[in-house]
Amino acid sequence: MPITYNEALDIIKSEATSHLQNLQDRTECLPLHKSLNQVSRYTCRSPVSTPKWDTSAMDGYALSSEATKNASDQTPVVFSVKATIAAGDEPPGISGEPEGGVYPCVEIMTGARFPNSPSVESFDCCVRVEDTRPVPAIKGDPGSRGSFIHVMKPAGYNQHKRLAGQDFRKGDVIIEAESIIRSSHVMALASIGVESVDVLRKLRVGLFSTGSEILRRNGYNDPAGGISDVNGPYISAALEEQGVDVDFLGVIEDNIDRALSMMLHNLGDNLASKKYDLLITTGGVSAGKFDFIREAVERMHADIRFHKVAMKPGHPVLFASLPRPSYSQERVLFFGLPGNPVAAAACLRFLVIPYLHGLTLMKPQEQPTLATVRPLSKHQCMGDDRKHVTVNGKGSSLRNEPSVALGCAPGATLRSDKDVFRLARVLSREKGGIAVGIIEDHSPGKISPFLEADCWVHISPGQKEMTDGDIAEIYPLRYGTEI
Repeated sequence: MPITYNEALDIIKSEATSHLQNLQDRTECLPLHKSLNQVSRYTCRSPVSTPKWDTSAMDGYALSSEATKNASDQTPVVFSVKATIAAGDEPPGISGEPEGGVYPCVEIMTGARFPNSPSVESFDCCVRVEDTRPVPAIKGDPGSRGSFIHVMKPAGYNQHKRLAGQDFRKGDVIIEAESIIRSSHVMALASIGVESVDVLRKLRVGLFSTGSEILRRNGYNDPAGGISDVNGPYISAALEEQGVDVDFLGVIEDNIDRALSMMLHNLGDNLASKKYDLLITTGGVSAGKFDFIREAVERMHADIRFHKVAMKPGHPVLFASLPRPSYSQERVLFFGLPGNPVAAAACLRFLVIPYLHGLTLMKPQEQPTLATVRPLSKHQCMGDDRKHVTVNGKGSSLRNEPSVALGCAPGATLRSDKDVFRLARVLSREKGGIAVGIIEDHSPGKISPFLEADCWVHISPGQKEMTDGDIAEIYPLRYGTEI
C-alpha cells in the first residue's frame, strides 16, 4: 500500500534530522577563493572597522577645504605640493600651516591614507586632478615644475574622502552561520582580511543507473539496441547545482545475479569507506521481472522506510537505510528512483533534494509560490481548442468548454488520489501575481517538455478539475531559486 506524499516527506525530514547528528563533524576550512557556494559553518563578524584609516576615493590632492572657499577660474588658489602618497604608503607628517600665505597640499592616489597633521582641517578633503591645473615653473628654476597647483573652485569638507570605519564596523555580521557563500560575501570577507572560511563539507552522493539497455559512457560493450543514459547525467548535474559532490558509479545490468553481485560489491565497499552521505539508483524499483533493487538492498540488511508513494509521476520510489559495515551504529540513506526520466526528476526535486536540504542545516524549508492557472495559447497548444479536464477514478475526459485551463491537447490527466507534479511555464505576471500554463505533454519518459518548462505545479490529492483562474502551488525547476 503506497504512503501519501506528505507521509513520505515526514519520514524523509525525520531521517534528515537523525542523520544530521552524524554530520556535525563535517566542518572543513577552505581558502576564501575556494569557498564560493559552500555553506558557512559559523557566523563571521568583522574583527576590525574598515577602512582602518581615512583614505582617498580619487587621484588628486589632499588639502584644506577652508582654504578653497573663494577659489574660482578668475581667482584660483595656489597650493604648495609637499609630498606624494601612494596606496600602501605610510603617510608623512606635514604641518598644515601656510608658508608665505600659500597653503600646503599633498598629491594623493586612490586608496592612499591622508597625511598626518596636527590639525585635521589642514587635509580634510581631496580635490580631483581634473579640478586643478599645474602652476608653470618659475623662470630660471626648473625644479619648481610641479611644486605648485591652482585650485579653481571651492572644495567640500570630506570631499572624496573615505572615512575610517565608514564601510564595516567592528562586530558587523558579514555572513550568518549556515548561509550559502556568494561572491558578494567573498568580496566582503576579503575586505576585512579573512583568508580562510570554515564551511560544511559538501554532501557526497554515489549514483548508479540501472538497465542492460543503457549505453556505457565509455562505449564499452554497448548493446546494439542501447539507449543513452539520461538519468545519470541529469541527476549528477541537478545535484551539483545544489552544491553536492556526485560520483557516477556505473550502470548496473538487469541480469539479477550479476546485478546483485555488483550492488553488493560496490555498495558494500562504498558503505564501508564512509565516502558517501547518500546513495541513489535509477530504475529497477517497479514490479517488473528485472526490477531487483529492493531485493538487492534487502540482502544488504536494508531498513525499508517506504516503497511506493501516492504521487505522479514517481509512484514506485524506494527509500531505505543501509548499515555501514564495521560501523554498527551508522547507516547511510538510499533512494531508488524510477527509471523514467521525468519521474526520476520529480522524485529528485520533491523527495531527494528536500532530504539533502535537511542535512545542510539551512532553514526555513521551501515554500510554494501561488499562481493563477491560465490556458496556454493556441500556438502553444499546436492549435487544439479542447481545454477542459475532468478527473474520475478511471482517468480523464475532455470537454469543449473554454473555461478550463489545464492544457489544450488531449491526454492531460490528474489522479484525485495522488499528489500530482506537472511541468509548467510562467506565462505572465498579472498585477503582481503570476499566471502559469501547465504543459499538457506529461509522459514520464519524454524529455522535450523540460525545455519548455520553468517551474513545477503541485496539485494536491482530491483536486478533480482545474479551471481558468484556479490557484495553483508552483515551485522553480531548481530548488532554492526564484520563480
